[in-house]
Amino acid sequence: MYHVTKQIHGAFFIDGPGGTGKTFLYNALYAEIRLINKIILPTATSGITAANIPSGRTAHSRIKIPLDPLESLACNIPKQGSLAALLRETTLIIWDEASMAKKENIESLDVLLRDICNPNLLFGGKIVVFGGDFRQVLPVVPKRTQREAVAASLDTEDSFVQLPAEIVQPYDVATPQDMHLTSVAFPEMDMLPFSADIFTTRAILTPINDDVDIINTILIDKFPGEAVAYKSYDSMIDDDYNIYPTEFLNKLCPGGMSPHELILKPNSPVILLCNILPSSRLCNGTRLICKKIFPNLIECVITIGHYKGEHVLIPRINLRPSESSGYPFQFQRKQFPLKLSFAMTIIKAQGQTLNKIVVYLPRSCFSYGQLYVALSRARQATNVSVVTDINVDQASFCHVKNVVSYDILHMAGII
Repeated sequence: MYHVTKQIHGAFFIDGPGGTGKTFLYNALYAEIRLINKIILPTATSGITAANIPSGRTAHSRIKIPLDPLESLACNIPKQGSLAALLRETTLIIWDEASMAKKENIESLDVLLRDICNPNLLFGGKIVVFGGDFRQVLPVVPKRTQREAVAASLDTEDSFVQLPAEIVQPYDVATPQDMHLTSVAFPEMDMLPFSADIFTTRAILTPINDDVDIINTILIDKFPGEAVAYKSYDSMIDDDYNIYPTEFLNKLCPGGMSPHELILKPNSPVILLCNILPSSRLCNGTRLICKKIFPNLIECVITIGHYKGEHVLIPRINLRPSESSGYPFQFQRKQFPLKLSFAMTIIKAQGQTLNKIVVYLPRSCFSYGQLYVALSRARQATNVSVVTDINVDQASFCHVKNVVSYDILHMAGII
């Protein structure tokens, strides 16, 4: 605030572990800047994180960062346009979860602000507040002179963490796993009727998409109400020889895309898979509750952020897999950009804070920071439950694998 009142440029990074109040700090900054009638632009790397701040938008949406930074760092903002004028008048820019962004995205912001404001000052002389938690994402360090040193720094160590007995939920191996998960995460589903509000502040988290899909399929079958199945329209792009039949495309479901057959019921929880209208919080990662189901529209209620409780209409749109999917061809799927969210991947939950978390570990966490992210999504440790492949007698000695890159953390100055 000293920099704001004295009009001094500067860049800050707010480093804090999950749940320690970074979002509270951003909201306090937002309120203080608006009280003195100055402009503040809150952004975040992910849509679900942006929803936690008033007027929050994803950084890509707000400043038009190019999707492929290897082609260009220039943001698609004309110097004489209204957005450029807004950025010139802006006093402070917030970028939450900046630790998740590519470094080229940060460079794009610097290039943009230097271009439209002051070319000789960092970020064009604006005050920028970055925030994040490198404990949740693997930091990338500069290359060293010897290739062997770089390879050594990338080695990971698998350490086993003993979980407190009070958060471990043992189960009888004779009990079906879905019944156990339901009783721990959503016990109300066994006591009809129940309110859909229970799905707005709770979630089941698990490492990979395959387990997420299995849990969601089991729970939507158990969910009361009449099911409606929406099938997608799949087609190849630039396939003149019809090598890949439609039936083959129907079986594909890369990350970030809706399944070919989307089964929904009224009041079932869903998550949005792409940015439809960021200004109204319809971003990738926004959680919703289905209210009314029509042939070509789905009426939902937003359950998170400052637009919580607002009714929105979700249409079918054309979805394409990302280049990272690794397919040797391109196809598109016309489908509702939704997926059931009784369960989510741990990565998808990054940036959220919920009242109750059930961490389902049928297999070990396989990437850096995954276990830490999962266990830090609830406000209190007493609201975290871990369901893993143990029985009652082993609950006091439950160990789970945690992937840690100690050398890189040391080089980054974190430990």
